[in-house]
Amino acid sequence: MSDNAKHLYEGMFLMGQAAGADLNGAMEQVQTLLDRAKAEVVAMNKWDERKLAYPIDGMKRGLYIQTLFNVEGANLAKLERDCNLSEQIVRVLFTRGDHLGETEIAAIKDGEKTTAAEAALKTEDVPAEAAAAEAPAKDAPAAE
Repeated sequence: MSDNAKHLYEGMFLMGQAAGADLNGAMEQVQTLLDRAKAEVVAMNKWDERKLAYPIDGMKRGLYIQTLFNVEGANLAKLERDCNLSEQIVRVLFTRGDHLGETEIAAIKDGEKTTAAEAALKTEDVPAEAAAAEAPAKDAPAAE
């Protein structure tokens, strides 16, 4: 059975080191792939450029581009295939974004360097008493 309904997805694209020098080119490459999959882009921004945990094809650094987009399930498989065939994209990860609330989506749209899970933890839904209980007391003496 084909999934023709559009769903919100979060995509994390890892681009090679050369993409850091040409950010606009990297963003256009991702936009082109999303357009081919008939995806509606909600947000796209540079997440970070950082050292990789382990070398991938001899690369030690990479550029991460974070996106939020709506796409049909059948087209997501095509998008993933196109990303795997692309020479500029080293790795890609897609996750369903149905769990994202308005604050998380707004954080991604604003280009904050955070994942959706981290944004969910930053919401103001935590009671002040719980936050105070987790934070160490500033005036407390050090344990000896």
